[in-house]
Amino acid sequence: MSMKRFFIALFLLFAAPVFAAEGEIPYVTAATFEAEVAGATAPVLVQFDAAWCPYCRAMQPALKKLHESDTRLKIVKIDADTDRDLMKRFGVKTLPTMIVFSNGAEHARRVGRLEEEALFEWADQVSKEFK
Repeated sequence: MSMKRFFIALFLLFAAPVFAAEGEIPYVTAATFEAEVAGATAPVLVQFDAAWCPYCRAMQPALKKLHESDTRLKIVKIDADTDRDLMKRFGVKTLPTMIVFSNGAEHARRVGRLEEEALFEWADQVSKEFK
């Protein structure tokens, strides 16, 4: 592993989950996954993304809007470049991939870009299943 990748992984491991700006979607890592996702009391929508992925970037405004407006789902992201083990663990082969977890188990999955309306409809449908 190159030094650059090492320091990026180190930052994402320790700093990114802690220093997510107000309103920004926090990143979780392999080290924080169990506490932040598997151990969460509310359903968690996890988006696997990467900075280089144009579809991931295109979805960010809608995902951020959902994050700010929908309190039924906790929303986090996983960086596909630094957390390949989590991608492999959950069989993620395409970006973006969104998985909703409940009590640590996969509940729902969507692969590929969703427009804002479709993202909100899917989140609403999934959220209703937890009432």
